[in-house]
Amino acid sequence: MAEFTTELYNQYYHPFSSLESLAKANRWSFNRLDEDLMLMHIESSWRILSITLSVSHIEKTIRLTCSFDLNPRDGRELDLYQLINRINQRCAEGAFTIDHDEGVVVFRNSIMLMKRDDLDWKHLNIILNEAVQNCEMYYPSFQLVNFGKAGPNEALDIVISDIQGTA
Repeated sequence: MAEFTTELYNQYYHPFSSLESLAKANRWSFNRLDEDLMLMHIESSWRILSITLSVSHIEKTIRLTCSFDLNPRDGRELDLYQLINRINQRCAEGAFTIDHDEGVVVFRNSIMLMKRDDLDWKHLNIILNEAVQNCEMYYPSFQLVNFGKAGPNEALDIVISDIQGTA
């Protein structure tokens, strides 16, 4: 998994500029659509994650949408929804949904800024790390349920169980 903490942060630039530098250094594709809107594709351990970051200075929020392909199989929808409910109960921040039209799992999160101009690299680092970690952790559960190899409880237990023993 990619590590987002970077020395590329510069307090004199917009934090998205630091994020662009990080994306270039990691060879991630990205597109800065305007000053406060950025699209990225990050290669995680399991899938390529499509990430949209936007800042609303009026609402004083950073919004993140992170998605990955799943292509939900017919007849697995109920189990996938049950899995999502169980996963969302465990997420401290953000939540998963499924977009059946696009065939993707979507993780959404937002951070409230204290002041209108409070956006900094730390906020982006927190929200990005959390999104990638959640997608990485729960991706196997989504796959197990989608392909009918486990029910929602079993799939979640496998992902959350502690590793025991040594190799």
